[in-house]
Amino acid sequence: MNKTHSRAPFTYLSFVSIISVLGGAGCTSFKPAPEQELKYRIPATELLPVENTRYLKDIHPIFSNRCVVCHACVDAPCQLHLDSYPGVRRGATSSRMGTNIFESSPTRDKDARTTTEWRSKGFFPVINEISPDPKDPIDHLKNSILYQLIEQGFEHNQSGFGLDELNDHRAEKNTCPQTPLHTKKFIENHPAAGMPYGLPALDPLSFETLRNWIAEGAPGPTTEEAYRLTEPSNPDILNEWETFFNETLKSRLTARFIYEHAFMAHIHFEGTPDDEFFELVRSRTPFPETIDEIVTPRPYDSPGTSKKGRPISVYYRFKKVTQTLVRKTHILWELGPSQLLFLKMLFIETLWNPEGDLNLTDPGYHSTNPFEYFQQIPAEIRYRFMIENSRLIVNSMIRGPVCSGRIATNAIRDHFWVFFLDPAADVTVREPTIGLYEWAPLGSKFPWDLPAASKNYNQAMRHYKKEGFSLADIWKGEGHNPNAILTVLRHETSATVHYGPQGGLPGTVWVLNFSNFERIYYNLVVDFKPWGSEIHKIATWNSMSSHRAEAEERFISLLPKKYRSQVRSQWTHGLGGIFENHSKKKYSDGIPAKIPVDPESPFESLLSQLLETMPSPILGNSPMLATFEKTSDELPAHISTIEDWEKALSALSQKKNILFAQFLPNILFIRLENQPYTFISNRSYAFNNIVTLGPLAYEPEKDTVATFRGLFGDRPELFIDLSLERADSFIKDLLLIHTQNDWIHFKETYGIRRNNSIFWQTLDWFHSWAHQNSPLEAGVFDVSEYDIN
Repeated sequence: MNKTHSRAPFTYLSFVSIISVLGGAGCTSFKPAPEQELKYRIPATELLPVENTRYLKDIHPIFSNRCVVCHACVDAPCQLHLDSYPGVRRGATSSRMGTNIFESSPTRDKDARTTTEWRSKGFFPVINEISPDPKDPIDHLKNSILYQLIEQGFEHNQSGFGLDELNDHRAEKNTCPQTPLHTKKFIENHPAAGMPYGLPALDPLSFETLRNWIAEGAPGPTTEEAYRLTEPSNPDILNEWETFFNETLKSRLTARFIYEHAFMAHIHFEGTPDDEFFELVRSRTPFPETIDEIVTPRPYDSPGTSKKGRPISVYYRFKKVTQTLVRKTHILWELGPSQLLFLKMLFIETLWNPEGDLNLTDPGYHSTNPFEYFQQIPAEIRYRFMIENSRLIVNSMIRGPVCSGRIATNAIRDHFWVFFLDPAADVTVREPTIGLYEWAPLGSKFPWDLPAASKNYNQAMRHYKKEGFSLADIWKGEGHNPNAILTVLRHETSATVHYGPQGGLPGTVWVLNFSNFERIYYNLVVDFKPWGSEIHKIATWNSMSSHRAEAEERFISLLPKKYRSQVRSQWTHGLGGIFENHSKKKYSDGIPAKIPVDPESPFESLLSQLLETMPSPILGNSPMLATFEKTSDELPAHISTIEDWEKALSALSQKKNILFAQFLPNILFIRLENQPYTFISNRSYAFNNIVTLGPLAYEPEKDTVATFRGLFGDRPELFIDLSLERADSFIKDLLLIHTQNDWIHFKETYGIRRNNSIFWQTLDWFHSWAHQNSPLEAGVFDVSEYDIN
């Protein structure tokens, strides 16, 4: 699948840290006292710069392979982004986005266009910008924070370096020295702070290449290279799509709706290179002019006015992605001729207004309620687009706009499935004003303000669905669309979304309707500001918790009434159950159900019946090594073949009350006989509806493990390279883990620790496998939390 393209492709295998930290709260600046002149360590050889070092050819692959694994997205240490040359030039800052009590300024890559603007936002350079002699290579090196940290890592982080030093350094892990002088002093006090942080040093050739490039003044791509970087391989495809989006008022309203639901996506067009992706953006200029992107804090914000006070014309354009792709933010949306035809039929060829679409009006940007400003588009059309592309939208909810955070992800369970009401059965589609009443402005979304199942909703249910929902009311994906069932796996600080029913028996199940789906999406994605105040974030969390409970209760409403409390209590009990199980009832009170279930296991019984109604293409071929239907949890007597190994993993996925699960990392990658496998640890919580009490709700004895053939998840926390000869002892030793000390011994025996010399080559192998087997989904894994438990 590898191809030659104009930009440095992902096949260079992209990644880890140049000012990396192990994640967590905001950075603090380091100010040594008193300041004094320091001697800089310049290698004795004092190699002169090699002429014609090229950023795209020589430097970008090193950053992509060794630095981007920590330095990308809004959670990058010191906000240093090394996934593109503009990120290198923008530099770092001592603050972390969104760690303030009050709202701060957004510092996304697009929130400033020049280095000067970034300096005004508090970002400082990591390459030399103060050299009195721009041609002096030694001056460039000694005035580069980046070089000092790489040099320190090259000297210190040799094979087998001490991991205890990292533990000692944790208290300083968020420190961001702001000048070369500060950096020198900081390194003297913290020798383990070199880069890549807490990982094996760069190889000599990579170190020398970076040193030479920095000594040259760290030049970027040439004008010609920069142009080729942004040039699409097939402009005709973009022209066809952009014409569709911008032709008429109806087209522009369609484009605005799609843009607000896909602005986070990396769009790939069928028939173009595997590593070519685009973002859908708002521009002041039409095709084929150069894109002049309209950047606003949120996608529904007004684009502003011209100098003459007139509204700016908005054109919906496709902007090429030029940064290294990181898997934790890679939200794929593949488009082709069939999708264009579908969107034309769904939006353009359908009459929106019974009196004629000539009466359509531009809603402007006066409202922040999507149920209001999109109300000219029939609710069924809007909902149909959302469910037909549900993984795109749920991925946006799950993967962004924040990159990580334990508190944020506590609003969802570790393992749940998502279904959708069929549009014909959804009363919020039949009565679109329900969405208007159920919407509340962000900022007042506290438990006492949150819209419950409104009177309008209950009245519509009594009118349209007085006998309750049936299995036939669950959307079946038109018999072929895999978006009909999604699996969400939470990995403590992150989560991932997958097609089909994956991972065995889920912890909970959602059934979304149009209003519920749209409210969750706008709350978590469109309305959410990572740079917002703590009040804003708590309000978002509270709203999400309520919306999640509503979706879960819609599934419970399929059960006969006498079993509903039992299932509610299974899902939410303890302190959180006192509140939620009372409040949840409002979503299903008065809604009957006729589906007979097994009294011994009503949840599993209902779920089995629901899956039986699903067409086989929807269920797909699961990489899960245990099916939803229970199989034997008996382990093979001895593992001597791949088949034995996979039977053992399947049995582990079926076992309950396994003590080792609580000690495993959230995501464990194993390579056995050149085949990757993934262990996902599912944490069990008594409740997840009280924002700060997650640790109190943890029930470690109920943790389970899901095992997969292939690679699942974005943030692997441990690698194991296992031979078939050791597979038997691996499983037996795994079952003997009962304490943290047992786990540490097991990790020392089988795991590849942070200081192991084969760490990078192992990571490279997993990246190569992912790219070869799923090139459109592939991206750089995040290892900022690798081997820290």
